[in-house]
Amino acid sequence: MATRSKELSDRLRVPASELTVRIDERSLGFASTSELSPLEGTIGQDRALRALEFGLRVKARGFNAFVTGVPGSGRNTTLASYLSRVAEERPVPGDWVYVSNFADEMKPRGIGLPAGLGRRLAQGMAELVGEVKARLPRVFESDEYKRQVEDALQAIRKRHKEIEEEMVTEARRRGIGLTMTPAGAIGAFLGPDGTPMTQEQIGALSTEQLAEVREQEQGLQEFMAQRSAELRRLEREETGVRQELSRNVASFAIKPLFAELEQTFEAEAEALVYLREAREDMLHHLRLFFEDDGPSAGHPSVSDDPGRDPLKRYGINVFVDHSKSSGAPVVFVQNPSYYNVFGKVDHVFRMGVMSTDFSMIRSGDIHRANGGFLVFQAKDLLSYPFVWQALKRALGSGFTRIETLGDQLGSMPTTSLEPAPMPIDVKVVLVANPALCRMLQLYDEDVRKLFKVKADFGYDMELSEENIRGYASFVVNRVQEEGLPHFDASGVARLVEQSSRMVEDKHKLTTQFGEVADLVTEAAYWAREAGHDEVSGEDVLQAARERRHRSNLTEERLQELYDAGTIRLEVDGEAVGQVNGLAVVDMGDYSFGRPSRVTARVGLGSGEITHVEQASQMSGPIHTKGFQILIGYLAGKYGTTATLPIRASITFEQTYQGVDGDSASSTELYAVLSSLSGAPIAQRLAVTGSVDQQGTVQAVGGVTQKVEGFFEVCKSHGLTGDQGVMLPASNVRNLVLNNEVTAAVEAGRFHVYAINSIEEGIELLTGVPAGEADESGLYPEGSINARVVARLEAMGEMLRSPDLVGTRTRDETSKTTLEEDQSRERDPREGPGQPPVAPMP
Repeated sequence: MATRSKELSDRLRVPASELTVRIDERSLGFASTSELSPLEGTIGQDRALRALEFGLRVKARGFNAFVTGVPGSGRNTTLASYLSRVAEERPVPGDWVYVSNFADEMKPRGIGLPAGLGRRLAQGMAELVGEVKARLPRVFESDEYKRQVEDALQAIRKRHKEIEEEMVTEARRRGIGLTMTPAGAIGAFLGPDGTPMTQEQIGALSTEQLAEVREQEQGLQEFMAQRSAELRRLEREETGVRQELSRNVASFAIKPLFAELEQTFEAEAEALVYLREAREDMLHHLRLFFEDDGPSAGHPSVSDDPGRDPLKRYGINVFVDHSKSSGAPVVFVQNPSYYNVFGKVDHVFRMGVMSTDFSMIRSGDIHRANGGFLVFQAKDLLSYPFVWQALKRALGSGFTRIETLGDQLGSMPTTSLEPAPMPIDVKVVLVANPALCRMLQLYDEDVRKLFKVKADFGYDMELSEENIRGYASFVVNRVQEEGLPHFDASGVARLVEQSSRMVEDKHKLTTQFGEVADLVTEAAYWAREAGHDEVSGEDVLQAARERRHRSNLTEERLQELYDAGTIRLEVDGEAVGQVNGLAVVDMGDYSFGRPSRVTARVGLGSGEITHVEQASQMSGPIHTKGFQILIGYLAGKYGTTATLPIRASITFEQTYQGVDGDSASSTELYAVLSSLSGAPIAQRLAVTGSVDQQGTVQAVGGVTQKVEGFFEVCKSHGLTGDQGVMLPASNVRNLVLNNEVTAAVEAGRFHVYAINSIEEGIELLTGVPAGEADESGLYPEGSINARVVARLEAMGEMLRSPDLVGTRTRDETSKTTLEEDQSRERDPREGPGQPPVAPMP
C-alpha cells in the first residue's frame, strides 16, 4: 500500500519548473531598453482594433461602437490614439450659427456653413451694423435728405393747410374764433366786435341767444369732424411718405454694405436669405440706429427690455466654430450632464425679469463633436437622468434639439426659446465594462439598432517573443514620459514574469497596462533608492514585495491568528471527516489565500445532506450549485438502488462571512467520503478544485494565492517536507508562484499535486485506493469505495431493522431525558437558592 501511495504521489507531483514562469534575460536580444524604440500603437488587441477600425470608418447610421474590456486594459488610451489618427484623415466639419428669426423671435433660426464661415459671418455682420449705425445719422441729417422730404411732403402740407384754413373760415362764419395749434384746434365764441367773449359775457346771454350759440357750436363740430378725418388721412399719408422715403434713402445707403457680405456668401443659400431678411428688418427698424428717435421708419422699438442692446438682433451666435480646427473633432465627455451634452439656453435677470435671446444659446458636447467622434464612459452617462434617452433620440433621428429640463420633466409650463434643431452626423463610442455592455444589449432594444459594433479589449495576450519585445518598448514609453531610468534585460524579464502572475497564466501576459505602468514606476523608484543607474530584476521584485507589504495587513493579522491557534488549522497528523480547504480573500487592491478546515459529519437519515453555510444563508448561488453537484455525485455513485440512509452535515469551520464559488466542492466531497469510510485524511495537504457529477476535478480560480497562502501557514508551523497542496491538473498552467515557494518545492520541503479525479485525490489524502468496481459491481476489499458501501449498507440495515431502531431510540431517548434533567438541575443561569430555569419552548 505504501509503495502504491508513493508511486501515486510521485506521478501527481508537479515539478518546480512548472510552478512558475521563467524568462531568460539572455534570450531577449538587448542589454537595456535604451537600445529600443518606443512602442507605437497597442499590442495584444488585434481583434479590438479591427472591430474599432470597421465601426469608425463605415459610413452608415447605427454603426456606433461599444468599446468593452476590464479597466486598465488600455481601452481609453488606445481609443484616444486611434481616434486622433483617424480624425486627422477626415475633413473639417462645417460651422453652425444661430440668428434672429425676425418673424418669431422665440424660434431662432439655425444656419449651417462651411468651416470658418460662421466666424466670418459674425465678424461681417458686426462690422456692417457698426457702419450702418455711423452712416445713417449722417444721411438723415444731410440737406439733401431734408430737401427730398420737403419736396415729397409739399402737396400734402399744402392740402393740410387748406383744410385748416377752411376750418377757421367756417368757424368765424358761425361766430367762433378758431386757432390751430400742434396739439389741436382751440375755439372761442366771438362777440359783436369780433373779439373772444368772456365768461361774464357768455353768462349774460339770453336763453335764446345761448341756444343759438350752442347750435352754431354743434354745427362747427360736425364740420370739423369731417375735416379732421381728412387731416388724419393726410397725416398717415405723410407718415407713409416719410417712411418710404427714409427706407429708400437708407436702402441706398446700406445696400452696398450688404452687397459685400452677399458676395462672400453667394454659395450659401441660407446665409443669403438671412442677409436679405436682416436688411429688410433694418429698413423697418431704422430708429434702432439713432441715439434719439431718428427718422420715422416703421416700428419704434423691438424690445421692452431697457437693458438690452436692440442691435443684438443683428448679431450672429457662432454656436459651433471650426475656424481653427484641423480634421474631424474628437470629444471625450468628462461630465455628461444633460446640459453639458445637449447644450442649453442661458438667461439673465434684468429689471426683475428673466430674459433671453438667441445669442444666449450654448452648445454641448454633441454639437462640438458633430462631424467627428463623441466618446462616453457608459457608467457616467447612465448616472445622469434624461441623457441616455436624449442621446438615443438624437442618433435615431439625426437631429438634436436644445431643450430645458423643465420641458423634459413637464412639471410646470415654461416659456423659452425653441432653437431650430441641428442635424448631426457623429460617431458615438461608449466605453463600458463587459457586464454593463451585456446588460444594455439584453434589456435595451434600441442598443442593437444604434450600437452595431463591439470592440472587445481582452485582458490577456500570448506570452511570445513579439509581445515581450512590445513590453520592453512599452517600458521605453514610460521612461520617456516620466523621466525614469531605463530597464536592463533582467528588469524586463522580471517585469514580464510579474505580468504573467497578474493574469495567473504562465502562457499569457496581462494587457492591463495601467497596472504594468505602475509597477514600472515603482521599480524605478526602488532602483534610484538603491543607487542603480538602470532598473534591474531585483528592483522589480522589490517593487512587487513593497506593493504587497502596503496592502497585506489583513493577511498578516490572519496569520497571527493561525500562529496563536485562535483559528485552528492542522498541518500534520490525520483526521476523519476533516480536510484543509483553500479560499481566496479579495481586498479589492490585493488578494491572498486563506486555508480553513472543512468538516463533515454523517449519521442515520434518509438522504439529507445539508451545508451549514447554505442553511445559515451565508453561501452564494455558485457555491450552492457546487454543493448540489456533490449531492448528485454521491447519489449517482452510491444511491442508484436505494435512498442513501444518511444525514450528513458539511461546514467551513471558523468562517464567519459569506462564501461563494464552487472551488471547495471537491474538498467537501473528500470530507464526506472520509466520514463515511472512516479513513483518516492527511492534514499535511490542502485541497482546492471543483467537481462534476462524474467525479472529474475541474479548474478553479486563484490557485497561485491559495498555494502561497497554505505555504505561509505551513512555514509558520514548520515545514516538514511532506506538506503540499492538491489542485486540479487543468490549473497547473495558472500557477505563477513566488520564488520562496518554488525554492521550497525544488528543495523537496513543499509539494504541489495535480489531480484529475476524485479517485486520485482521495487516495492521495488517505493513502487508501478509491477502488474500481469489478464486473459484478463490487469494489476491492479495503478500498475507500468498499468501505463507503459497507457503511451505507450497515446504516440501511439499522434503519430497516425495527428492533435495532427501537432499542437505539429507547436508549437515546432515555439518555436525552437524563441529560435534560441534569441540565435543568445544573443550569448555569441558576444562582444559589434560585428555582430552576424553565426550558425555552
